[in-house]
Amino acid sequence: AGVAIAGISTASVPFIFSFSPSADIEKSYTIDLSDMEPGTLRKLEFRNFPIWVLRRTEEMIEIQGEIPDYVVGEKYFWAMSEDEKLEDSPYRSNDPEYFVFRPEAGFRNCQVRLESKRPDKVASDHWASGFVDPCTGHAYDTAGRNYSYDFAWYLYVPEHKWKSKGVLHFGT
Repeated sequence: AGVAIAGISTASVPFIFSFSPSADIEKSYTIDLSDMEPGTLRKLEFRNFPIWVLRRTEEMIEIQGEIPDYVVGEKYFWAMSEDEKLEDSPYRSNDPEYFVFRPEAGFRNCQVRLESKRPDKVASDHWASGFVDPCTGHAYDTAGRNYSYDFAWYLYVPEHKWKSKGVLHFGT
């Protein structure tokens, strides 16, 4: 019996270590996005999560710059950014030309779509284009702020920095 228990415990060691964080998960990631055309999305993955980057058009930048003060800087607990300073910006970005975000809204993990047609659930005249969650119909502007009638999270902005114009860096 003692040999069987020793065999089981020895065999379980690799299984138990399989739960520890993998050394294969990227610690940092840098990508040059300067070749993106305005109005396009680039779909990336970092640490097993989808990360999307929207390169805003001049019109999108202008519209985001006109967001009312009662929307910008609101400290809602669902305004999800790892860098709280981004919530004080109408762009939710350090570079108005780009919006870096996770494309899932809420707990359903449905990926949003970029839309130019005004959805029915938009509660503001300030929404001109942005993202729509196909599972709930919730609408988000091009900074990931919720513009729907009912409660919903903002789109999550992961920690990132710009190394130079168009060169995005995640991690350490």
